[in-house]
Amino acid sequence: GVAGCGKTTLGRALVERLNDAAPETGRDAVFVDADDLHSPEAREKMSRGEPLTETDREPWLARVRARMLDSARPRDVDGKLTHRDVVVACSALRRDHRASLVRDEEAHSPWLASVDFVFLRVNAKAALEKRLRARQESLGHFFPASLLQSQLDTLELPSDDARTACHVFDADAHRSTNAACAALFSYVATTARARLEWEETARAFLDDWYARLRKAGLANTLSCDAQIDHVCFRCGTESVYRDTLAKLRRAGHVVAGASVVGGREITTVRLRPPFFWRGRLVPAVEVPMPKTGRPKPDGWEHAEVALMRGGVEGAEHLEALRLKYPSVAWDVKGLAKALNAELSFALAGDPGMAVKFHHRPLLEVVAYEIERGMARALPPGFAGFANETPTFSGRKGKRARGDDEDDEAKKKQKTSDDAATTSDADALPGENETTKPDSREMKDLLSVFADPLVTFGLEMREPWAGMVLRGEKTVETRGYAIPEALLGRPVVLLAAPESSDRSSRPKAFLPDAAPAGVASAVGLVTFGSCAPYASKRAFMDDFANHRVGPDSEFGAWEGPGASDANETPMFAWRVSEVLPMPAPAPSPAATRVLRSLFQLDADAETSGLVGRDDACVSELSDDDKGRWDDDGENDRPWH
Repeated sequence: GVAGCGKTTLGRALVERLNDAAPETGRDAVFVDADDLHSPEAREKMSRGEPLTETDREPWLARVRARMLDSARPRDVDGKLTHRDVVVACSALRRDHRASLVRDEEAHSPWLASVDFVFLRVNAKAALEKRLRARQESLGHFFPASLLQSQLDTLELPSDDARTACHVFDADAHRSTNAACAALFSYVATTARARLEWEETARAFLDDWYARLRKAGLANTLSCDAQIDHVCFRCGTESVYRDTLAKLRRAGHVVAGASVVGGREITTVRLRPPFFWRGRLVPAVEVPMPKTGRPKPDGWEHAEVALMRGGVEGAEHLEALRLKYPSVAWDVKGLAKALNAELSFALAGDPGMAVKFHHRPLLEVVAYEIERGMARALPPGFAGFANETPTFSGRKGKRARGDDEDDEAKKKQKTSDDAATTSDADALPGENETTKPDSREMKDLLSVFADPLVTFGLEMREPWAGMVLRGEKTVETRGYAIPEALLGRPVVLLAAPESSDRSSRPKAFLPDAAPAGVASAVGLVTFGSCAPYASKRAFMDDFANHRVGPDSEFGAWEGPGASDANETPMFAWRVSEVLPMPAPAPSPAATRVLRSLFQLDADAETSGLVGRDDACVSELSDDDKGRWDDDGENDRPWH
């Protein structure tokens, strides 16, 4: 980010938070300020009000990269190697600046392969100038406010390229440095957990896969030159396919490309970073959509090996491998492929697994296909929602239409949620059929959910709420995607009474400004992923999870675009954890933020959720118990 956006302040705070998170591990975090690595000549030049040129920046970025690498190396602590996390504050304004920091990825793995970029966005130029002037006056910093415009002119906004994709963080959307740091730490921790989850299951699969490979007498095919190119994750339904891709992207991995093969889409995901297995780097995951009428069980199915010989076209080295192992019952159909020919073998055992051999790695093949228009690159994403896709239904809310239009508008509404969340009160502020929230308005709206000190509630009609609490319903279907900041984060389940007519669309029960006690707080629910149903068939196949039967108005959903080109998809919010309350409690006062999501007006200091009188509240308060000495900073509902 540009000067004054808070890189050093937030970077130092993040390092402190990382070191405080798990001191028993001895895994210390290190902060590197790229400003400290400027040459004396460059400092003098900037202090005179002259912007740096690319010639000035090149050796500086090389020093930043070297310091980052050196700082990341493991330390020997009492005879045990401990890894180090590194936070670098660096402007890295252009894409090629960022790329230079992580070049030669393979030669310096795993450190450079594991770099994540965070772009600190500040929208008000005046605020940046004010900070820079204050910094220069108080600290005598060499960078004057007069150079800010040159940085803004140089800045290239983050793109979705596979290696330098950035997490965009609104640095001025938080009330304090502590709040901003907590939100950024939450992103870092969630990403790390999601990566670890995938790596553990993939390593377990490869252990089993290799044992079968040895039993088949093919262990020597993993020569020093050969590379375990990627592992393949099969999906039984389209909804699992979309869900899987959403989980991989939430773990920080990047879609390298997608193509249609045999009538179904196959997506290649570049792992950031690649994971290690038995001293080898595995750089990619392949996720195929299931073939129509030929579903397979969800899970890892095969691993593919690149011989690192020959080209993308041709099969001469695969033929040589087949002749070297004549007793193996090879599947040779793939040898006839003009591009990325393959030689495969089904490994004995249950569940079924296979090994496939190619000349070149899959990521290389995908790049070859994209360059020639045979595959599509990753389309630009939409930061904020879990599925990274903008989704607005185009409804009119009461604030945007006259009462005489109500009946006609209701007739046009097709897509719905399980829980009465598509009523007039549920529309986005200012949304109507011809105007949608502009990008700034939507970003402001979504930034509300990033505040870790705020708790949110989700309105849900009975019997759905009870089914979620009992584990009978593990997918909540909605006509919009959950904000990404709420994934993996508990929200309060606000149960509303059951609608008298389940065959018609129930209206939202809670008003926009809901007084205390109007609904019941029945538990906490955490959603682990969110993805749209690709078709009506995918929605129907997932019935055992969402429990929306054909007798319901919701079951009459026809799929995206089935009856109206502007119709939105139906999204699957998949439950990862549920914590029921011992008994339902009166809901706190709440304000609608986005459709069926409410901001709750209660915290641990007041115990407002339990509905007790002032004496009890005082008795239960943080300050009386003395649990924290933090001026209320860590107070959260049901902390």
